Amino acid sequence: MAILTSATEFRFRDAQEYYTTCFVGDALDIAGTEDSRTEDEKLHNLHPIWLPVDKARLVLEEQRERAKNSDIPFYNTAFNAVRDALFFSAFLEQNLAQ
Repeated sequence: MAILTSATEFRFRDAQEYYTTCFVGDALDIAGTEDSRTEDEKLHNLHPIWLPVDKARLVLEEQRERAKNSDIPFYNTAFNAVRDALFFSAFLEQNLAQ
């Protein structure tokens, strides 16, 4: 596992600064049967999905644009959409350069 990149965010509503580090690792078992989501993730029906790179790029760009246009109803999710698009772009740049 290696550090890919990091992001620092200041969320005015919460008056909090967040520092997030993105790690890259290998998936050993993508078909695991154990549900490791938190209760909050289950409550909101959040779950991981596997996407081809081109589809992931489109989804993340759409979410980033929605955040830019204030079209995401949850405050923290808007930050996450922008951050995740940044992380994915950094991952692609690093892997396309090799």
